[in-house]
Amino acid sequence: GSGIALLHAKSQFAADAAFGIIRLAKALNYSEAVTTAFVIIMPKAAGKTYVDTAGFLSAQLIERIGFAEVMREGTPTEVKEEVAAVFRERFGMKVAEIMNNDDADRQ
Repeated sequence: GSGIALLHAKSQFAADAAFGIIRLAKALNYSEAVTTAFVIIMPKAAGKTYVDTAGFLSAQLIERIGFAEVMREGTPTEVKEEVAAVFRERFGMKVAEIMNNDDADRQ
């Protein structure tokens, strides 16, 4: 395990999507020792783009080598840089998808 709990929710009280890391002073016993919480919250009415982006971000805990370690142990600057890299990758993928669809529509 990574020692990270993923907490996510939609709420009527969330004006916009937000992401955060909570590092615990004392580990919680939650099917494994958890020292870090990866938190994603979004508006209750969040659309597909919000949900897809949150899902992509949370999937990086498993899929991206080193991501969990940075979330668990990195400095605030390292965490921001790693998350920014994930968002650049995600939006690059979306731009490529849109461009490919646009090219297919022209044919």
